[in-house]
Amino acid sequence: MKDHLLWRQFKDGNHQAFATIFHTHYRALFQYGVKIVPDENLVKDCIQELFTDLWEKRRRLGDCPSILFYLLKSLRRRIVRVAAAQQRRNRQDAHLYEHAFHLMLSDEERMFAQETYDLLESQLQKALEGLSPRQKEVIYLRYYNNLSFREVAEVLELNYQSVRNYAHSALTVLRKRLQPPLKVVG
Repeated sequence: MKDHLLWRQFKDGNHQAFATIFHTHYRALFQYGVKIVPDENLVKDCIQELFTDLWEKRRRLGDCPSILFYLLKSLRRRIVRVAAAQQRRNRQDAHLYEHAFHLMLSDEERMFAQETYDLLESQLQKALEGLSPRQKEVIYLRYYNNLSFREVAEVLELNYQSVRNYAHSALTVLRKRLQPPLKVVG
């Protein structure tokens, strides 16, 4: 079903549409959330609160051409807000958000191509480790969640050109690090 039709049904109070939105996007939201902050319980709580607020405020929500985009943006804001509040309460975890974004391949992705891509995965992981946290987040949103550059810019609250620059510099680094070494014959 098209996002805008499903969203309209949800806004009209259709419980099945709401459940479909939740079940369709929960996994992507959770995977993104734990990359922002490594506390799975906090992420689950934020997702639960997000959906509770959505249901309660559904009549006041605008149209939504991309539900995943809307949910990722909303979840990120919520996690950042909750993490910041936790930081204020607990100064020893002050670095919780700024240094927590780790872009790693999931266990499911590793298992899917284990035999064929072990070497490539290792090389890619080493190359990703060389990216800044912001570059990792841009790459994750753009290429793992298929958001447009404009959507990534909105989620991260950056301007469009900055997102393009982060993506370009990250891809340049990755291409350079993933190129096969030249073999010298002689």
